[in-house]
Amino acid sequence: MSFSFQCTTCNEIHKGLPSFGPDAPHSYDILSDLDQENKAVLGSDNCIIENEYFFVRGRLELPIHGFDRSFVWLVWCSLSRESYELWADSFDKLEREHIGPFFGWLNTDLPFYENTLNLATSVRLVDGGIRPSVDVYEAEHGLYFDQTNRISVAKAEQFVHDLLHPR
Repeated sequence: MSFSFQCTTCNEIHKGLPSFGPDAPHSYDILSDLDQENKAVLGSDNCIIENEYFFVRGRLELPIHGFDRSFVWLVWCSLSRESYELWADSFDKLEREHIGPFFGWLNTDLPFYENTLNLATSVRLVDGGIRPSVDVYEAEHGLYFDQTNRISVAKAEQFVHDLLHPR
């Protein structure tokens, strides 16, 4: 079953589930323009700050009741240097699920949830060139609850609506 709904703002039918997330980790965004230029390297899937802080982009999936597809947040996680190097060494490999998982800290401030920065995560590599999968560890956090227990169709619709039509 494909996901679609009629938008209450634009009255259009939105089809499919786009993924949402920032283009850079929070730690990069808070740097000055000068520091971003001189102290950081930002790619579409990785970021290094001062050759000391390492971030990778992954998929934090929220399963939806009654659907085989998930709502996907594109998030950034900090990794240790050792984990980042293993991630980088395996980036172009088609088979890499056997590497890791890696402990990381969420470095994305997600809307609709309180205090998502620095949530403990597991970053698992996925075969086939797909971005890593990110699982939240913090059992008392709403994001963990939604990832573990599925979100309602209404909640997924509200997320998509509010992200496509910010106030």
